[in-house]
Amino acid sequence: MTTWVRIFSIETIDADTLARANALLGARPHCRRPNLLEYRLEHCGDRERGSIDLFCRAYGLDHAVLSHAFGLDHYRLMALDMDSTLIPMECIDELASLAGAGAAVRSLTDDAVRGVTGDYKDSMRTRVRMLRGLEQHALDRFLREQITLTPGAAALVSAARKAGLKTLIVSGGFQFVADYVGHLLGIDEVVAHTLGIADGKLTGHLEGEVIDADEKSRIVGRFCERLGIAPNQTIAVGDGANDIGMIRFAGLGVGFRPKPALREVCSVKLDVSGLDGLLVVLDAA
Repeated sequence: MTTWVRIFSIETIDADTLARANALLGARPHCRRPNLLEYRLEHCGDRERGSIDLFCRAYGLDHAVLSHAFGLDHYRLMALDMDSTLIPMECIDELASLAGAGAAVRSLTDDAVRGVTGDYKDSMRTRVRMLRGLEQHALDRFLREQITLTPGAAALVSAARKAGLKTLIVSGGFQFVADYVGHLLGIDEVVAHTLGIADGKLTGHLEGEVIDADEKSRIVGRFCERLGIAPNQTIAVGDGANDIGMIRFAGLGVGFRPKPALREVCSVKLDVSGLDGLLVVLDAA
């Protein structure tokens, strides 16, 4: 079975890096552009994939190891994580700082995204409890003053929409932020946690269930079923352990600055470029 290996960069790939990549893969590129090398291999097992990953990280390159070579227009849905993916922060950490619990929440969040927390749902509820008492007007100011988009986010979503894909934010973050980011990007639908509010202050509780990795996968699955989209027509983009479910569900799984737990399951790894680096992989740049 043919495996497509695409090694790419935000800059021109020089002759020395090309030679080293050829030596590693035992082949010459089937296709070469200034910032892209494409190899077609008849065998690419776990050992080879690990070597490619180490090589690209050492040389500041992004890469994809694919069992198919579909372009962007093959897909019909792009499902995107928000925190540390579409926006360059974990919102719960920043809100916790406003509530005076930044260090404690940040430590729990780090464990959760790396997949080393005992129970993600318990971790999420614990962190939300630490937001209790934060005033609602602080949330409005947080949106205005702190929310920015990750480089390449707007270009990626715009290209997806132009190619006819539906777009979906599936976030373990908060609905008020997801609504704002979705509006900025023109996202079709957003799903995230709703924070409980009473008397103008956060209650320290969520309204509804915790969105963990399994729930993210179910949300994407329900969206696909509603629109008649097959899993292999879906792209999922995320950064942490909570994205593993939807990455495994999708036809193409993309890790943006992926944590170790996610690196093991995603086909595309964007360690250097912006989110629009995915367009290079899909020949849409």
